[in-house]
Amino acid sequence: MAESARRNGRPWGSLRGTSERANKLAGALRTWLDEEGLRVSDLARALTPEHFADHTLPSRHQLYDWLAGVGLTDSTAEALADACSDSYGVSARRRAAIQEIWATPAATGSGAAAVIAAQNRVIAVQGEMTRLQQAYADSILARDNAQKVALVLYAMLGQTTNQMSDYTRRRDALAAGSADRQRVAELTEEIAAVREQHVEAVAARIRAERERDDAQALADEAARRIHDLTVELAAHRVGATSPPGYGGPVEREEQQLILRMPTDFAYRAAALNRMREVLDEGDELLRSARDQVRPDDEAVRPDVVADRLAEDPDSWYRQARSSRSPEYMKVAAALLDRIRQGDYGRGDRLPTQAAMCDEFVVSRDTVRRALSLLANSGLVTSRQGGGTRVV
Repeated sequence: MAESARRNGRPWGSLRGTSERANKLAGALRTWLDEEGLRVSDLARALTPEHFADHTLPSRHQLYDWLAGVGLTDSTAEALADACSDSYGVSARRRAAIQEIWATPAATGSGAAAVIAAQNRVIAVQGEMTRLQQAYADSILARDNAQKVALVLYAMLGQTTNQMSDYTRRRDALAAGSADRQRVAELTEEIAAVREQHVEAVAARIRAERERDDAQALADEAARRIHDLTVELAAHRVGATSPPGYGGPVEREEQQLILRMPTDFAYRAAALNRMREVLDEGDELLRSARDQVRPDDEAVRPDVVADRLAEDPDSWYRQARSSRSPEYMKVAAALLDRIRQGDYGRGDRLPTQAAMCDEFVVSRDTVRRALSLLANSGLVTSRQGGGTRVV
């Protein structure tokens, strides 16, 4: 990993460790992540069960706490530092730096236990508010981008509808006359191509509207939590730092979504691809926001869901069919339906991820999570180059 890289992520929040050495460790880890150009999501993907004594991977929420100094130990810091770099020499130097920081005696304080407990609670509330404010901002950004995509797709659908009508009218006029048969055939092919593009645009519009609504619901939930925490801080006579209220604006310097509305078929196809990319980026924002707003929601954690599927398939299935369930669970439930009905028998290969993205109108990440859930439950198996097959 390049030492000269710059981290492309949100600004770090304040350090909230209960000791100076914990905050120093967290500060060092943040510096190394910045040097490597890594985000917290990149760090999460680089960690493996072997990094931890109990072989349990931390949640995204836990990583944010550790990088703020909360609950951070020397062994945990060494695991995170090791995941920051592929270089053994770099990792060794960083582990030595961690041990040097950890060897510094921890500062001890004095005062009434109640005062210390109140101060710790205020620090915890402020940290939670910081995470929720970021989740609110991410949700609003995802909502606004999805709405822009939906508006562009509405215009695109009008164009494709008009184009299909025009081509059909011209083809029928030619077919009724002396008729250039070759041109009739060409127009028929063009009508089919535009119709296919129209169907793709409809699917993308449905996905954009769904992402917009999900983002708004998550933003509302974050705003309510922020409001409650603001009231709690006020009770402690501590001023909050301008949190957003219900639906209040969040000022962020974000790259504006710029989408052209071309009339040419090829340009329109490129625009469709770009809009899918924007929606994929929105999926990433919403997943990060959900980690902050609902860090302990075991009902939708993939590892918990997989265990429930193995232990009680009917209970899991009922939850997955609920309109409030995550999209990956709905996709997994649909695939489970087909396996149970015999559409896919033992050893049969499931459709490609690209085909499932088009069918279910979801992102590739959602399909991957659905397949991972089924694989963790022992229903399917995936192999590089061999696709996914029913067990």
